[in-house]
Amino acid sequence: MPQLLVATIVMKDTANVLLGKAAGGPDAGLWVIPGGYLAEGEQVVKASERITKEETGLSVIPKQVLFLSEVVEPDDHRIAVFCFAECGSSGDPKPGPGLTEVRFVDPRTLGEYQKEGMSPLTADAFFKFSKILQMQMQAQAGTKVPAEGTVN
Repeated sequence: MPQLLVATIVMKDTANVLLGKAAGGPDAGLWVIPGGYLAEGEQVVKASERITKEETGLSVIPKQVLFLSEVVEPDDHRIAVFCFAECGSSGDPKPGPGLTEVRFVDPRTLGEYQKEGMSPLTADAFFKFSKILQMQMQAQAGTKVPAEGTVN
């Protein structure tokens, strides 16, 4: 049976995203977007707030549910619901029980973290999130976004 996770991409000052290093499980030692398991009867957005607080000590302002990502490997089938939130706390994040480190990083340096070791779900999530941001910027600029696979 797949496990359902909720992970939150937290932005601070519209310039930094939150990353943590997983303490255990299949992603132990890898950089991850802080997340955890959805509780029975819990709404995804409420889980996003709760899990972020438990794993980082930060309060967040949820903005939206973004997308799903999935990993299917022998003995590891996880589905993650990714949410987006703004940081609502001042101060530095502190690693909770599922993390050994947690920090805000400049998104332009994510490639360095990927080289160091990033979970497949996290790498997929940042790829998808970058596409969402690109589409939003193009929409704000009033340009048409070409369909995938088409040539301009």
